[in-house]
Amino acid sequence: MVTCNLPKTEARESPIGFYVEMLLLAAFFFLVVGGPPPDVNEAHYLTKAKHYWDSSFAPRDFFLNSADAHLAFYWSVGWLTKFCSLTTTAWIGRWISWLFLAGALISVSRSLGQRRGLGIISGVLFFVLQTNFHLAGEWVVGGVEAKGFAFGFCFLGISYAIRKNWKIVWVSLGLAVAFHVLVGGWITVLVVLYRASDLLQDRSVYRFEVLACGIGLCIGLIGFVPAWGLGAADAAVARRANYISVHVRLSHHLLFSSFQFDRYVKFGSLCAVWVLVWWRAGPDVTRKMSVLLRLAVMSLGLCVTGILLDYCLGSASPLQNSLLRFYWFRTSDVLIPVAAAFGAASVGNALAHRSGAMAKALMVSTAFIIVWPVWEFQSARFWDPRPRGDVLALPHATITDPYRQRGVTLRIERHFLACCHWIRRHTPSDAVSITPVRQQTFKWNALRAEVVTRKDMPQDAAGLVKWYNLQEAVYPVRGGRRGLRQLSNDEIASSADTFGASYLLISQFSVAGQKRFDGDARFVKQFPPVNVFSYYAVYEVKHE
Repeated sequence: MVTCNLPKTEARESPIGFYVEMLLLAAFFFLVVGGPPPDVNEAHYLTKAKHYWDSSFAPRDFFLNSADAHLAFYWSVGWLTKFCSLTTTAWIGRWISWLFLAGALISVSRSLGQRRGLGIISGVLFFVLQTNFHLAGEWVVGGVEAKGFAFGFCFLGISYAIRKNWKIVWVSLGLAVAFHVLVGGWITVLVVLYRASDLLQDRSVYRFEVLACGIGLCIGLIGFVPAWGLGAADAAVARRANYISVHVRLSHHLLFSSFQFDRYVKFGSLCAVWVLVWWRAGPDVTRKMSVLLRLAVMSLGLCVTGILLDYCLGSASPLQNSLLRFYWFRTSDVLIPVAAAFGAASVGNALAHRSGAMAKALMVSTAFIIVWPVWEFQSARFWDPRPRGDVLALPHATITDPYRQRGVTLRIERHFLACCHWIRRHTPSDAVSITPVRQQTFKWNALRAEVVTRKDMPQDAAGLVKWYNLQEAVYPVRGGRRGLRQLSNDEIASSADTFGASYLLISQFSVAGQKRFDGDARFVKQFPPVNVFSYYAVYEVKHE
């Protein structure tokens, strides 16, 4: 065994070291996720937040007018959209989120008694493990959205649970629930179970703990009450919404049987290494880190419950669909890497003190762990510098030569943005457009409404069913494929009439696509100008 007698953090330690570590870890986050906005979920969250504070923004957009699920996020970050652009708001929100997450992780390190510097190593290792060895596609560090702040409050609460300062624990977890009811809710449940097991042993409640618990509960209602109202719908509608959520839209997060095989292997490997780390750590470290260990074990219980719900209940079971929508795999995707990262950092620190050769080997390994994700992200950014929201949704060139591929891919994006900016400058503020099925940043760039988009799924049951029906109506499957290019002019014109769209943004990668509306008086080309090539075009739809 490797016995690690971790020193207790000095009570009067200067806060300067803490803030330096926090800034360095946040800087690392910037280097590994800090691409240009919007990130994968930022267009979804920030346009909703902007509409919450300014109803004149895209006033006829279906998604923006759906139920508001993240009030704490709108109140804390969304108000910035009244004074700043969406891009500026994203950068401000990102840095607040990164600094908060970094500070919370450093706080966990300090609560464990780790020496200075190990908090950064633990935070970096957590990012690497969580990003590459998740099971259900969960992520923590990235663009600004509600769950980033919720995880920050959860980590802060865990750090004070290690210190046994339960007053701050319950208030922190209440704030986590306020920002994201599922992220904060599941970790709160696990901490409650941990605290209950402690009370069975020593039966001592700390002073004002009950009061703090009540305050945390009241704060958590900010997130819980809107979430509870999202399910208010007719029973048939609720059942349909649950099925769509679990089996159609979010199966990659919610349905164990739909996960990619490599995820099973990676997450299983992480769990095996985690068990090995704790076994090698010895009883001393296990006792000092018992909060992380026990929370991680309980999170695996949630994971197993999700697996049993998947395989023991059929896809036609309303009970399965109503239960699986609660993200049973998300918590283990985060807490297992947390426990593994902090445990590995402590074990590595102990091993480094045993021999100079071991210390040098660990220094090289640590340098690699820090440099590798930075190099990987920055290299990917060089070859595709588009925002992640566009990387995942807009087409990319398939040319073999990487430099030509990069150039054509960026040209495709420029043409899409040019069309968005034309709509932004030349259409009324209440204009509605039909847009390509895959894109997810039209509202961000055009500041105008669209009929429906795949990414912007409402949170309430009735809205979710309507969203699904809209998608099926506007983008029906033709020949096994879904998109505007598979539809006839009559079908597109009918959708525009039915849903009040006056503009059409459509891709035109082929000559046939560029000429498909020639002679059709219902579609008047507005952009680009005649004889100017573009991969995308804007048409005004004339309603009969």
